[in-house]
Amino acid sequence: MNNGFRKDPSLIARVLTCAVILALSVPLMAAGQQATTPGKPPTETPKKPEAKDLSTPPAAPSPVDKANQRLIDTIQNAFTSKIPPNTDISVVGRTASKMSGLDSVTIEFKNGPNSNRLDVLVTPDNKFAIVGQILDLSKDPFAENMERINTANAPISGNKNAKVTIVEYSDFQCPYCSQAYRTVENDVMKQFGDKVKLVYKNLPLPIHPWAESAAIAGLCVNRQNNDAFWVLYRNFFENQSSITADNVKAKALEYVAKTQIDAKKFEECYDNKLTLPQIKADMSEAQSLGITGTPGFVINGRQLPGAQPFSSFQRVIEEELKKSPN
Repeated sequence: MNNGFRKDPSLIARVLTCAVILALSVPLMAAGQQATTPGKPPTETPKKPEAKDLSTPPAAPSPVDKANQRLIDTIQNAFTSKIPPNTDISVVGRTASKMSGLDSVTIEFKNGPNSNRLDVLVTPDNKFAIVGQILDLSKDPFAENMERINTANAPISGNKNAKVTIVEYSDFQCPYCSQAYRTVENDVMKQFGDKVKLVYKNLPLPIHPWAESAAIAGLCVNRQNNDAFWVLYRNFFENQSSITADNVKAKALEYVAKTQIDAKKFEECYDNKLTLPQIKADMSEAQSLGITGTPGFVINGRQLPGAQPFSSFQRVIEEELKKSPN
């Protein structure tokens, strides 16, 4: 696992994604059964007559309620060690699933201010449930990934008509991203040349003090000149140790001084954080792809997480080139 990755805060969603079949047909244990201990002898003081409860007796649970409670009890029992204490579990919806003959039941887990939802497949007779992820085999998953990626206004390096598109989600302050940068810059782009293009996307991590500022600077430069962005890109990664939260702006201007960037336009863009919305959009896009840490690469829709060696890039790129050799 790449140490540059964020930790996933959702314990329940992470634990319950493994495919597990739960048998729900075991009889419920009797609830509220009292212990059979001998009664106390009567005292000399006479008992007051018991007050009669004139309120309406509670309605008996419906078959649906019973089925929902059985599902909750079974999941709670199966994952006792994985569900945090004091977690409230409830069924919040039931619809027909994409899989014929099964229902999709949505279960909500609440623990204080945190909440998660999980969809569980249940047989119509409520005897069995499948906890897992439905994989839709009718669609091309790689094509769907590429459809989620918006390359408009993003920095692009290489042949714009290349058969292979490498999308990089990165953080200028991340040491693993610097390592991946060297692999992509020195090996991938040189080895494959016009056969590939590189699209840069911003995913600044909150643990890095100047990452967001560098991302803002990068896109402010890109607004004026795409080639100037890649000059800044290289300098940010190659000079990480000399950059601080206080000197990002000055360093950016220094690095692009020879690229004929209009300094006043850059400063206006940087000072007013005009490119921050695009950065937030990149971050949301990464999240939609399941990318939560840096670096993360998507090659023609195929994900390659972390600072991988050149051989990993090479294998995926060559496989993609074979799909469209012409």
